[in-house]
Amino acid sequence: MNPLLAKTKVLDYDHPSIQRLIRERGWKFLSSDQRKKEIYKFVRDEIKFDYNKSDSISASEVLQDGMVNVIQKGLI
Repeated sequence: MNPLLAKTKVLDYDHPSIQRLIRERGWKFLSSDQRKKEIYKFVRDEIKFDYNKSDSISASEVLQDGMVNVIQKGLI
């Protein structure tokens, strides 16, 4: 596995809420390129830019809060 895609405290892609989003959006059934585009558009269009409690909150917390700060949004 690419070390940049390894699970971390911040990148908790196995969290139930993240897995539910993946299922609901049908992202597993898309090609790799299309999946990247759809995830990018989701973060760009559906996760608000705002201030949150920390620069190191997990992806599942971002999904729950529905917002992300400039540093995290810039990483997408």
